[in-house]
Amino acid sequence: MITDSTPDQTRLRAIEDRIEQAREAVATAEGSMTDPVVADEIEALQAERQRLLDEIETAGDADPGAS
Repeated sequence: MITDSTPDQTRLRAIEDRIEQAREAVATAEGSMTDPVVADEIEALQAERQRLLDEIETAGDADPGAS
């Protein structure tokens, strides 16, 4: 179990915050069309979030004494 915040976890939280902000921007945008720039930003952030989650999971599976 990881008790201290790692740089990847800190970056993950920052990305999740940015995703939420982007979603709020989309929700408050005028009209029913999603701003393509915002949609692209959400997609890029979600991909980065998934990459970091995968890295954290892989690091958690590794033996902490092996580094």
